[in-house]
Amino acid sequence: GDDGRQRRRQHMRNRDDASMRRRLVVLLAPLLAVGVAFRRGYRPSWSFARAADYVVRKAPGERGAALRTLRDSLECDAYEVSLANRSIVLYNATLALDGSDALRLGRVAVFCDSWSPLVVSVEVANVSVLVLARDLLFLNTNWHRVAELEAALETLSPLSSSSSEAVVSGVRRLEFGGVAACELTGPAGTVRASLDWEHDLAPLSRRVAALAAADGSVSVAALFDMVKGDLALRAATAVLARALDDRNATSRSSITVAGVDV
Repeated sequence: GDDGRQRRRQHMRNRDDASMRRRLVVLLAPLLAVGVAFRRGYRPSWSFARAADYVVRKAPGERGAALRTLRDSLECDAYEVSLANRSIVLYNATLALDGSDALRLGRVAVFCDSWSPLVVSVEVANVSVLVLARDLLFLNTNWHRVAELEAALETLSPLSSSSSEAVVSGVRRLEFGGVAACELTGPAGTVRASLDWEHDLAPLSRRVAALAAADGSVSVAALFDMVKGDLALRAATAVLARALDDRNATSRSSITVAGVDV
């Protein structure tokens, strides 16, 4: 009688409560996922190659062609997006020049400082510069054959950072961390140098900071030119010479030739 009706009503209430909880979970799951992304960042299910190819397909005209050139030169193992930090992080990124690896970066974090104009800061950890020389004077290397890549970067971020056509207006800050190394391979064999961050890399950070303070930011094309000149080509001559000759307290650089410390 009454007890049976009460049990049925209680059963229906429990069923309605369970149904409501399931609905709340379905409704809140996307919000919780976004919340996690805002707090910690997340790794998208798409691979870097797939995501990059999608962006290239969607980009129009010259920008699409420039992005395709950049895409053909760049690979990375994984990437992470953080909405809270307005950042994207690439892990084990590799830049290839003239058919060979030229720059390996263990971690690259790009932070959006401003949306309009788009200005970013870059933090790089564990840098390996690889110079493949075809002559004893290091005048013909993989880093000398970058005209196509430089043209693409100029399209995406013109030297005039105020251009309204720029995809990225410029870089405001560049910081290095972790381990830095330079490996030179040429007719005479392989030379590997362990670079001192403060002595060999920090001047590039200071140069970017000074130019950004004067102009607001440094174009990506100009930044790549600095990396090419200051880290790659000079590493073949001035940096290694300093590692050998300037054994003062400011430098902890070291150099090995065929595995032997010199």
